[in-house]
Amino acid sequence: MYTDLYKPYRHPGSIANEMENLLQKHFGGPINTGPLAGEWLPPATLTERDDSLVVTAELPGMEISDIELSITGDVLTIKGEKKDDTKEGHDHSHFGERFYGSFHHSIDLPRRVQIEKIEARFYQNVLTVVLPKIAEPVNHPITIKRGEFTRVLDPAKDRQRQKQHLPKFNGLYPII
Repeated sequence: MYTDLYKPYRHPGSIANEMENLLQKHFGGPINTGPLAGEWLPPATLTERDDSLVVTAELPGMEISDIELSITGDVLTIKGEKKDDTKEGHDHSHFGERFYGSFHHSIDLPRRVQIEKIEARFYQNVLTVVLPKIAEPVNHPITIKRGEFTRVLDPAKDRQRQKQHLPKFNGLYPII
């Protein structure tokens, strides 16, 4: 007789865990429940500081040579592959929540960054990318003065006026 009552709220995600356990019992072996079969996304965080954006991604079990980092426009992309470290053979897995395989994580950046000054570090299985922000344009007021310009600013127009033999006053030509 079955005495364990179904309690859907006893653990967050318990329905998913029970489905996973049911599938494992009937089909054997670990079942990948990532975003798509064979795919997973490492947990990542985007933080904004005064002068930079900082992206951190947890990549346990990976080496620096397994990770690719690129930026196109305002999208930072982290790609990689986590190799399955379980050995094929006599062991039979009864439970598994670890993900393996390739991933492609694209993160939209909220600000423009200085691409040539981006720094990335990989320490204790955490990738940290510091992206210095481009300074926001500042509004600078311009003082308006009365009167007209009397200096010729365009050299081509200056030569044209010389050809017309216009009078020159103190090295300046009148505006026409």
